[in-house]
Amino acid sequence: MQVVERKQAVKKVKLTSLSYNSDLNAVAQDVVDKCKLVSQSKLPMVVRCLEDIMQRNQRGGRSDEDFQEWDDQFNSNKRSEMDRFVGEQQFQLDGVSLDNLDSYLEMLYEDSMEEKIKGTSFILQLARDPDNLEHLSTNEQFLGALTRIFREEAKKSMDLVINVVYIFFSFSNFSAFHQNMTEYKMGDMVMKVIELETKRDALRKEELQVKLKTLGREEQEREQKKLRATEKKQDKLLFVCFHVLMNLAEDITIERKMKKRKITSLLVQVPQCCR
Repeated sequence: MQVVERKQAVKKVKLTSLSYNSDLNAVAQDVVDKCKLVSQSKLPMVVRCLEDIMQRNQRGGRSDEDFQEWDDQFNSNKRSEMDRFVGEQQFQLDGVSLDNLDSYLEMLYEDSMEEKIKGTSFILQLARDPDNLEHLSTNEQFLGALTRIFREEAKKSMDLVINVVYIFFSFSNFSAFHQNMTEYKMGDMVMKVIELETKRDALRKEELQVKLKTLGREEQEREQKKLRATEKKQDKLLFVCFHVLMNLAEDITIERKMKKRKITSLLVQVPQCCR
């Protein structure tokens, strides 16, 4: 297997060992071994891709236009899924660069919560590019600052938490970074966020029911609209949290720890708080 082209978030390889007589399982294992960001758990998926390549070759192959159409469709779907998690950012994020990481980290130490959210927004844009993840995963200053602000500020701003959890999610998509996440207790932090948000939701609804009895009709509608906006944001947060845990649960040891933390009961509670 040879790398023949590399560009942002894309790595194209030439499968020199692939032929009609090839052992597809062996070729797929070679791909997994040499591509760090493809985890062992994705081996069956790689085999299916190789089978598809062989079938296309038998049918006469595809044109460059076909592959470009697939790339465009893939990128469009990827952006749609990303937007579903993150939504529109409230800051201008053009020109985000890994070279400016130190500046983004300095924002996390500002007194203003808005600056902290802005800093995590910049870092989130970096984490959305898989090419940046390896550098970020070896930067102890970055990992320390990110986990520190999460521990200290998680209860103060849901926007901040959503940004940080989505950064965790970017790492969790690749098994190569799971050890780093375990060392910095990112999974534990995400579990605590889920526990906190389910308790907050129950408390918010209880307080609203008491408050509505003292308000007029217009004020009641305003308070209910405010609650729906909060629930929508909370839904986004919990959705990402569970995806992080699902990715980390590839390790059976981590999955058992989650069961001990009663993740099953949390899964039952979440549909009630995120209608």
